Amino acid sequence: MENDYYDIYLTDNQIWDFVNQIIPVADIKDEKSILYLFNAKKVEINSLPKSILYGDYTLRKSWIVRILKEAKLKENDDVIIGNPKLIIKFTIEEKIYEVLVYENGFKYNNKYYKKLNILKEIESMLSAG
Repeated sequence: MENDYYDIYLTDNQIWDFVNQIIPVADIKDEKSILYLFNAKKVEINSLPKSILYGDYTLRKSWIVRILKEAKLKENDDVIIGNPKLIIKFTIEEKIYEVLVYENGFKYNNKYYKKLNILKEIESMLSAG
């Protein structure tokens, strides 16, 4: 017999704080690593030009960082065409780390990373509700 119903639970950060207490994430200290962004206490996004993707996206931090970490480090800036389409600001210990996102790559900590359609992937994930 097929089950045609499901439950939806809405929560705030308290449940994730509890999960991190019982299953702690390794403390990542290397600021040069994309994984360091998991330490962020706040994530803000500005899309250029301004659109609906603007504001606080802290609850989506893990998804954003996971998408970013799939990119490949590049030797040069050939992934950078035009101006950035998104600026993602990660706040860690009162310091802001910016990720400039382009169509097929991004810049973080003066390094360039390539991932085809990364902009669309991030926008789709953020727009999903």
